[in-house]
Amino acid sequence: MLNECLSLLQSKDQELVLHRYWKKSGLKAYAKASGRSEQAVRAALYRIRAALKSAYRIKPSIR
Repeated sequence: MLNECLSLLQSKDQELVLHRYWKKSGLKAYAKASGRSEQAVRAALYRIRAALKSAYRIKPSIR
């Protein structure tokens, strides 16, 4: 179910989710490695979580 929702994301967003939640990478470290500001990474995660929530609600086949 979660994998199907994640597959709907762009690859850069999938990578951010992987680093943040599976590899438990800190935001500061990921921001530095990706060349983005910490605030930009926070904003991206907020947007990604909203997209995942929406995908879960909209796609009945995912449930």
